[in-house]
Amino acid sequence: MKNKQFTTPLLHSAAVVFLAILFVVGFGAPGGVLALLSGIGKIILFALGMVLALGFSIAVLVGVFLAAVAMVDSAQAASLYSSLKKSCTCRCS
Repeated sequence: MKNKQFTTPLLHSAAVVFLAILFVVGFGAPGGVLALLSGIGKIILFALGMVLALGFSIAVLVGVFLAAVAMVDSAQAASLYSSLKKSCTCRCS
């Protein structure tokens, strides 16, 4: 398979997401510099909200996974948690 066959759908989906963001953020103050500043502020808030929501969702999914593993084998869940904690603290510090 060629890697280039996936570029067109990827670009189309990126364009759709970008247009959706512009559509959501675009409804604000009408006209001029105030609308531009308002739009930039809304885009920043939208991006911040998306980052926070993504982080929260990943944390919840990891928690559900560890809980499911703990139902089967608690020692394995403790081992997974300690390795996850070690890898997260190494990246943050």
